[in-house]
Amino acid sequence: MFERSPIKFKLTEGISCLDPAVAMNETLASKRLSSCLEILLANNWISGNEADKIDFQFKSILKSPGVNDLLKAYNRSSRLDHFWLNIIDSGHEFQEFKNFCQFVLILSHGNATVERGFSINKECLIHNQTEESLIALRSVHDAVVTAGGISAVKINKDLVHSARNAHGFYTEALKHKEKLEEMHNQQKFEKKIAEKKLKELQLKKVKLLADAEKQVSLINEEMKLFKK
Repeated sequence: MFERSPIKFKLTEGISCLDPAVAMNETLASKRLSSCLEILLANNWISGNEADKIDFQFKSILKSPGVNDLLKAYNRSSRLDHFWLNIIDSGHEFQEFKNFCQFVLILSHGNATVERGFSINKECLIHNQTEESLIALRSVHDAVVTAGGISAVKINKDLVHSARNAHGFYTEALKHKEKLEEMHNQQKFEKKIAEKKLKELQLKKVKLLADAEKQVSLINEEMKLFKK
């Protein structure tokens, strides 16, 4: 299991140069950054010029006043990308290093969020549930989570208006669904008629061809009599 772990990969080790604990050791951080840049260069993800700028900018950042204190004070519950981007600030002086951070840090994002969504969907599912109902339940769930819990949901005018008109929305949606179903049935009926008509024409064609072949055969027989 350990052999297949991502920590055994050279790129993973290289990306660890952005770990504040590693970055406090400038020599180690520079070595791991170089390893990471070599891999990016080998895969043509960055140019040689960009690699040189990233290396220079990273070393410049580490030597900047106050950065070492920020590295020591880093809280691992905080997002690493926010930590580095706050240090870089919004200027263009470290643009290449900023792009580098955004590129390599996204590689570590897993599928936890997607898989968690599947688990939530499974909990929401009930017998004979429509797709629209599941989507609605997920929308409500996500809104509550985003708000910070049920007690944190703000009851505003829009929410009250939606609640009061919920039955009207349902009736309108039901009518729309019935209309779509009616159109679908009409198209299905017309298709069935067309298929029936096509089948009749095909049978008629076969009969006409058979009659024509019979007539041709009779004519050929008559022609043979005259040739004698």
